[in-house]
Amino acid sequence: MDDFNLSGQETAAMIGENRTEYLVETFVALNEISSKPAFRILFGGMIITILSGLTIWIFGQDEDFVLAVTMLAMGVIFFPLMFWIIKKNLKRAVDANVKVNQNAVLTFRFFDDKVYISAKSDTQEGFSDFEYPVFSKVVETDDYLFLFLQATVAFCVNKNTFLSGKEEVIETLKQKTKKYVTKIKK
Repeated sequence: MDDFNLSGQETAAMIGENRTEYLVETFVALNEISSKPAFRILFGGMIITILSGLTIWIFGQDEDFVLAVTMLAMGVIFFPLMFWIIKKNLKRAVDANVKVNQNAVLTFRFFDDKVYISAKSDTQEGFSDFEYPVFSKVVETDDYLFLFLQATVAFCVNKNTFLSGKEEVIETLKQKTKKYVTKIKK
């Protein structure tokens, strides 16, 4: 399965190769990256609701008092509750992914025009190839490259497990994907 049925010519044109084991840390990292936009929207909604409630309370008429208290209560109770629910669901998603994909190993082979991905776990195996423009964005962190197909669907490539061509792959992704974001803390 790992050979992707590539010809010798195709193998010679490969710019990099990576084998990433999907562990608990991998799923946690993916969930943290893919959930940040939702948390930003939720936090913004909370701030706007609280500020609106305060504005109505301070500048509103007497009959607006109930609306102001309702908005403040939503901002102080509802939005933090939503944060907690989302965090709990993300933990549940990590646990479910780890159970389904036990011992999952993804092999990435990067070429000038596309990436071949082979997946093998205890329960399933398969492979596919993607041209670089298919990825909506690539996010680089200290330890991972996240290749996003959609806003919340991504492949995790562990940067520490490249067998060859790590720098060439990063350069190719920067040049050939729609959006490349770097979030390196070191």
